[in-house]
Amino acid sequence: MTDRLRFATEHNEPEIARILQALGFTVTPYGQGMLINSARKILAGVCTPQRWMPDYLVERPAISGRPRVPAALRGKYAFLVDAKYRWPNQHNYSVEMRSLLAAPTFGMDLYYVLSTRCA
Repeated sequence: MTDRLRFATEHNEPEIARILQALGFTVTPYGQGMLINSARKILAGVCTPQRWMPDYLVERPAISGRPRVPAALRGKYAFLVDAKYRWPNQHNYSVEMRSLLAAPTFGMDLYYVLSTRCA
């Protein structure tokens, strides 16, 4: 496991999951974090959407008792989250172009969530 992947799976991704859970969302691991190392190594050398699967499958519960929320937005809502962080001494976050190109293949809304934590 690379240092980048280790930091993401041990610090950044759990931090994002805790924040989403605190907001009442159901957060389920998704993507390469669920795979064994040998599977990740195979995907590292292949250009396929599975290589850039997001970190989490998230569900927002139905909203009730809030008249200002339009009826169309009150039902359950499922979406994907890809947690991102930045390296020290960098002022921006990196999202690979291939990740952006793979996003439509997942068939769900995908959000890139930027952590305040640095590697």
